[in-house]
Amino acid sequence: MKLKVFPQVYEPREDSYLMLRVVNCKIGEKVLDMGCGTGIIGIKAALQKANVLAIDINKQAVKNTIYNAKLNNVKIKAIACNLFSGLNKTIKFNKIFFNPPYIAEEPKDIYTFSWAAGEKMQIVLEFLEELPNFLSKNGKCYIIISSCGKPEKILRKIKEIGFCFNVIASQRFFFEEIKLLEIF
Repeated sequence: MKLKVFPQVYEPREDSYLMLRVVNCKIGEKVLDMGCGTGIIGIKAALQKANVLAIDINKQAVKNTIYNAKLNNVKIKAIACNLFSGLNKTIKFNKIFFNPPYIAEEPKDIYTFSWAAGEKMQIVLEFLEELPNFLSKNGKCYIIISSCGKPEKILRKIKEIGFCFNVIASQRFFFEEIKLLEIF
């Protein structure tokens, strides 16, 4: 896969590559790449012939995703909006991938939304609150959480909204551990 990273767009890192390992889509599946950044996740799904919608609050990221999709000869629809705000609630996805901002600090500008989820993890909690409206009956959501981002609060919210989860991959670093959850 070829990727160009535009200025002010989150560059794929360990968390992105952890997520990338589990992207396994069937032909025609409806896939949402939430917080698309460069489009790395959505592009892999599109290469597997899934129908991909990519969303990011950062307009530069949306442009970057469209550019990289063309670079890789795949079609992805990409829109700029805050989480699910630009979607009709009748749309359901088979798979939703979200490498969210997962550090518990306030975002200062559009770029810092890439990692800063708010002191109370509001961005991730708001995503989870809306998730049942957009995930198909047998659909799955894949999301990254961090030991630096109040994971217990996120896991509690997943149970609150009536979902189950499995930790399907993890990676430990000097100062944190990230986990990839499969929510169903």
